Amino acid sequence: MTINNEQTSKAVRASATAVLLRDTAEQIQVLLVQKNHNINFGGSWVFPGGMVESEDIQLDDVNNIDSASHAVCRETYEEVSIKLDKNKLYAFSHWVTPAQIAKRYSTWFFLYNANHTEQAINIDSQEIIDAKWLTPQHALTLHAKNKLKLNGPSFVTLIGLSEFSSTNKAITYYQSRQPHKYLPRGFATKDGFLTLFQEDCAYYLKHEKALLAKGPMHRTLMSNSAPWRYICDALKN
Repeated sequence: MTINNEQTSKAVRASATAVLLRDTAEQIQVLLVQKNHNINFGGSWVFPGGMVESEDIQLDDVNNIDSASHAVCRETYEEVSIKLDKNKLYAFSHWVTPAQIAKRYSTWFFLYNANHTEQAINIDSQEIIDAKWLTPQHALTLHAKNKLKLNGPSFVTLIGLSEFSSTNKAITYYQSRQPHKYLPRGFATKDGFLTLFQEDCAYYLKHEKALLAKGPMHRTLMSNSAPWRYICDALKN
């Protein structure tokens, strides 16, 4: 199933992902799964989820939250054998792949309280080859040491979640606001890749001017040789 996105007429596939949270003595943990090296985003550690298929579509709309919630419940069970209650999913962000990327997705991100989930993780060993419960900060530390491969949306999501000490605090915070929509545009730099979000002062500038722009920033600096950086002063009150 495909949709048309406002950034471009290029087809964009509807998808959904679930961020499963559980509490430990001091910090929350998230469930991350590693993708098969031979598929899209191969080797990356992501959250369970996948495409919205025809069987998931609600109200004849492939890209609405209801369709996405059906898809993420189905995909999570297929990938790690955990059944989710779609009525306990909390949509908190929506990401659209930049226009220059060949394969593009429109992805709803959901939070899910997994504290009372007693089902064992059983990976499908096809699309998913490993799964781990990690604190957001540990995952980010491993990524900075090149021991765990992340993509941009997962990186930004983990940074946000690293600020919370409990599942309830995280869910309460995200429930208090509308899901944030990320419409990134990005380009290569001499040091790696720069992703700009629509609130960034340089979002509508040409590449050569974007690096020199002064003002509020909402961006990710994905360096080839140093830890990635997420700058988000544009959204602060």
